[in-house]
Amino acid sequence: MTPQATKHLPEGYTQQAKLGMDGNTWVMIGINLLSIPLLFLFGWLFIAYATAVRPSSSLAFYNLVWQFQGSGSIAPLLGVLLALALMVIVHEAAHGLFFWLFTRERPVFGMRWFAAFAGAPDWYIKRDPYLIVGLAPFVLISGLGLLLIAFGPATWALWVLLVVIINAASSAGDFAVTAWLLFQSRETLVNDTGLSFTTYLQNPEGQPTTSSAAPPID
Repeated sequence: MTPQATKHLPEGYTQQAKLGMDGNTWVMIGINLLSIPLLFLFGWLFIAYATAVRPSSSLAFYNLVWQFQGSGSIAPLLGVLLALALMVIVHEAAHGLFFWLFTRERPVFGMRWFAAFAGAPDWYIKRDPYLIVGLAPFVLISGLGLLLIAFGPATWALWVLLVVIINAASSAGDFAVTAWLLFQSRETLVNDTGLSFTTYLQNPEGQPTTSSAAPPID
């Protein structure tokens, strides 16, 4: 049985697919375009949730818009930038935490084209653990954020709402990878350098496998 994570590609495994940020402009464009409908979808869902759980607070949609556009101050803009920076750090830290849990080795972090990334370049991780790595930021940030919106101080709620919406939309790459991997064998191994995403599949006949495209994790 193949271990959950290994530094050595097991015998009989061949490369199945490779894609990533490094030199793939169209991949980045596609991921960014996917983020746009997700921004509207999760914006609608999370604002509806916030309004339902805090109906007497300032979380109604019209108040949210007024607070950002009608204040006449740069403070809301600075708050947005701070919230975005915090979201990026926590998002990649969540990826990194689960890379570490499965490999017990410090992951790599970096930025390319203004996009942050985390990776485990020396490791081959089985499909199911890798799905956990990929979805961890969305699940953890959304779950904690929704709890804070419901039970935390009302003054925090607007900023937490902003973070969970943008984090969900920026998880487009994670969602695309997850959807693709769900149709692959559970024995598939994934090598994620942070910039490129490569899958390997055991081929009993020893013949090269057919390559298919998959989007990178962000």
